[in-house]
Amino acid sequence: MVLLCVSQFVVGQGISKKREYSGFFDSFYYRGPLAITVGGGTAIYKGEISKGGLGGPGIDINLGANYKIWPRIIVGLEFNYLTLGGKTGTADSIGTSFVGSDWGINLYGRYYLIDDIIRKAKDRRSNQKVKPYITIGLGFIKYKAALSPFGASSGLTPVFPGGLGIEFKISPKLQIIPEVTYNYTLRDKLDASSVKKGKDAYILAGLKIQYSPFAPKKKMKFTSSPAEPNQNREEHQEWRKKKDVPKPPPEEPLPGDENNEENTDENTEENPNENIGDTLPAEENIGE
Repeated sequence: MVLLCVSQFVVGQGISKKREYSGFFDSFYYRGPLAITVGGGTAIYKGEISKGGLGGPGIDINLGANYKIWPRIIVGLEFNYLTLGGKTGTADSIGTSFVGSDWGINLYGRYYLIDDIIRKAKDRRSNQKVKPYITIGLGFIKYKAALSPFGASSGLTPVFPGGLGIEFKISPKLQIIPEVTYNYTLRDKLDASSVKKGKDAYILAGLKIQYSPFAPKKKMKFTSSPAEPNQNREEHQEWRKKKDVPKPPPEEPLPGDENNEENTDENTEENPNENIGDTLPAEENIGE
């Protein structure tokens, strides 16, 4: 429901047609577009019920959406369903094992180490084919685990994901993204074990398909010459001068006009009936 509301809000705005300038990155940029991600991969448990600290691989399925808000920076929301498992002991000994199924939601951000370079304000096409990035986030996971031969646990815990990914451009609308994240939790019950050896965690490694239905199809030519220092900043200043043209000031009265108007008003107020007597007959002649 949250993802649907966010998607409707962003879709309602559509892809940004307003060019903006970032002084921090010294580059023009456009917000958006909305991108939908679908992916899957492996979930690996890290905790006490495992050999060597890592459990057997489970599955991870994810669905999300993201939106570009600044040069090199994307924010998104993602839902995950994953299974975790692990066991102790060897083939010749009996140990303990657990299986768990978990639901998660993450709010994440990506910082692209390599991003599109927009030297001219009208450029819209993505010119980078491969874009590595760093991702961090904050979320929650609802876990439920069963421990063999006895024990069970369930609950909700915050999770802090962080990792690396690479975005491969297939077309302006389609990208393929391999990604690996380490997810640290604040609970020690993902495996339903009573042994206290630190907080549990899990690793997600998989492949995502990213589709941008509102990405522009039109291809623009890019400047082939290398960018000079502060080239974008100077262009931005010229752009701002044309955009923010000051309005002409209101016309001021000419010198002397204010005094003439004041004198006219004063004369009228001091002698309002100055000429009225000239038009009336004299009082002594009325009776005649």
